Amino acid sequence: MIAKVGGALATVFVVLFTALTWAILTNRVGPFDNDVSAAIQSLRNPVLTGFMRFATYLASWQVVIGGLTAVLIFQFSADRRAIWSGMLLVAVIGDEAIVWTMKDLLRRVRPDQALSLMPASDPSFPSGHSFIAVVFYGALTWFAILRLRLAWLKVSAGSVCVLLVLGVGMSRVYLGAHWPTDVLGSYLLGTAWLIIVATIFQRLAPDEVPRRPRLVERQLLASALLALWIGLVVTVNYLHPGAVMNIAGRVR
Repeated sequence: MIAKVGGALATVFVVLFTALTWAILTNRVGPFDNDVSAAIQSLRNPVLTGFMRFATYLASWQVVIGGLTAVLIFQFSADRRAIWSGMLLVAVIGDEAIVWTMKDLLRRVRPDQALSLMPASDPSFPSGHSFIAVVFYGALTWFAILRLRLAWLKVSAGSVCVLLVLGVGMSRVYLGAHWPTDVLGSYLLGTAWLIIVATIFQRLAPDEVPRRPRLVERQLLASALLALWIGLVVTVNYLHPGAVMNIAGRVR
């Protein structure tokens, strides 16, 4: 039943992504992209720009790798659920393969980078930041929902994830790095990929019996890792934007 539902949902998102890709290739989205970009960028001001840069860096490779490392350490040390570590690794590695394959195939030109607050030179579609935000933070939210017992905590975790993903996507348009349909395409394909990976690993997970250390130990480890990750987020955000991009060698 889980496989059928997951397969059906993933198919819907892939079909929607395919339709959007066709619309982009046939130049049917130009007015939409221009109007939405102009509306969002008309809001530019120093305070909002700082917030949008922060949102964008939440999906930077430094922050994602740091978060991935922290989660893997926690899962291997405290949760002992290797199957979920495998899911996270497959999701993130698959994300990179999918994004760069699509970029190289479609070669969509980015918005005018002379007007961008964060210039980039590689192909525009799909948005790598938006895609990884869906996949990485979506996977973490899935883990949380499976472990949380109270309904309001599950809803809260899902809400935070949605706001975070929307914030990353909007930041890419606000900063002039992507067209709105680049972000929308990443949301569609990223959700499909996340559903596929989660469905496969959900079927494998029941066979694994975790060995859990004491609750206090798990909480202390989680708190320490979270503090280190937040420190990384703040450090990346306050580095000069150009320096961050130069370390990566390319901007997604």
